[in-house]
Amino acid sequence: MNKIILHIGAHRTGTTSLQRFLRNNADLLTAGGIETLCPPESRHGKIADVVPDWLAQLADTASQRFLISEENLPGTMGHNIATGSLYPNAKENLGRLASLYKPDVVMMSVRELGEYWTSAILFSLARHETTLPSQGHLNAICSDKRSWRDVVADVQSVFPHARLVVREFAHLQDNPKRFLRLATGWDTWADAKLNRRAQNVRPDESAIVSALLERGDFGGLARLGDTKETQIFSRPQRQALFEIYQSDLDHLRKLLGASFLESRKRSEGAQVQSSRWRSDPAPARQDETVFLRIGRTGGRIVQSLASADAAKPDRLHLGNHDDTLISTINKFGRTRKLAFFFRDPVERFVSGFNARLRQGRPRHNVNWTTAEAVAFSLFRTPDALGEALSAQDDYLKSAARFSMASICHLKHDYVHYLHSPDAVRYEMDAGNLIICCETDRIDNNIRQITDALHLSTSIPVGTRENTAPIQSGDALSRLAVDNLKRFCPQEFEIYAACKMAAAELGFT
Repeated sequence: MNKIILHIGAHRTGTTSLQRFLRNNADLLTAGGIETLCPPESRHGKIADVVPDWLAQLADTASQRFLISEENLPGTMGHNIATGSLYPNAKENLGRLASLYKPDVVMMSVRELGEYWTSAILFSLARHETTLPSQGHLNAICSDKRSWRDVVADVQSVFPHARLVVREFAHLQDNPKRFLRLATGWDTWADAKLNRRAQNVRPDESAIVSALLERGDFGGLARLGDTKETQIFSRPQRQALFEIYQSDLDHLRKLLGASFLESRKRSEGAQVQSSRWRSDPAPARQDETVFLRIGRTGGRIVQSLASADAAKPDRLHLGNHDDTLISTINKFGRTRKLAFFFRDPVERFVSGFNARLRQGRPRHNVNWTTAEAVAFSLFRTPDALGEALSAQDDYLKSAARFSMASICHLKHDYVHYLHSPDAVRYEMDAGNLIICCETDRIDNNIRQITDALHLSTSIPVGTRENTAPIQSGDALSRLAVDNLKRFCPQEFEIYAACKMAAAELGFT
């Protein structure tokens, strides 16, 4: 009878579903004389110590059969990604265990290499355990000589007397119960309860996009495919990995001393698999258009135009001051169209300060928050606040920084709305940015603006609100301007990126 069964993964091949099945049926298995060890218990210390200690503790029990499932035994998924190689230290890692116990059966699963690497990278990316590999790193993965046959060879060299059972991922993918029964030969599995729900499934596009956005990795976002498949490998790269895998399958079919559980779907569907890699463009789709309401830039004119237009497009969304470049990607997807106005940061600082100083009057009447009331009790002019950012007095400087983070239009800065210069450039390069117009150029470009938003109405020039020019009494001193540039340099960097985008789009 097989006494010790060792299941070594691999990662992203349904291992977590198998382990969940074991945990859910632990009492039944124990009653049948089977003890199981799998995460999280298998990770309470070094695995080389955990397994022998676990077996020793069970030596005097009635249990006669033991099953260990730990996919990190041959190596970690993170190490695979970092090295661009498939379990390169498997022989060394497994060799540490060979002298401690002798498994009768070793179980493992393999997966088509393009699918494995994509799933591993995206799963780790969504969990913030890795970044999206560079194109050079992806090339290295595809050109690496190591494949599943090498991992299998390492396993057989470490455990030469064990029977090896290799399952293809697509075979019994949702049925770990049958896989275990075929691999172990134990009949105890017959009464075990099976939940076919997959665990730790590959993250969807929205999860990947959110992870990249949280890092501000707009370069990575730009490299994702245009389809919901979220492809990170090119078609030639995927084809190369697929062909290597087909060679691995041929090798496994002929392997001595091993049982290979092959998916008929995979072997019969190779041509279908290849057809998924066509480079045909995805069908055109209508994307949502979002107009960002960046405070104190004249965005109310668009609201007026849209309100007067009975035929306003359903796909045009007028954002509020909480909507941002990032939040609209998360809400509408990374191909949504984006429009906004922008303004010189110094002018916007003065305008925003004064608007909140008068509590939005005369058009609005929005009371100060408690923090704003404190800020305006300390600083009655925008120049006073700007100059205080470099005050020698620590209390005054601290009060200025507090005020910058408390006054609504000042804390809702370009970083809040547009994130970074890289984000603006990403939207431009992706073809998402349809309007990027400086406030003082709105009148000159009103027809282009209405055309881009598919609005049929227009209003006379010079009727914009919330964009009054700075009065001479509100002008900032050189010190205040320099302080703003030192205190919030990204505001000016984003402004410069917007200027470039506006010029490219023709909003001059």
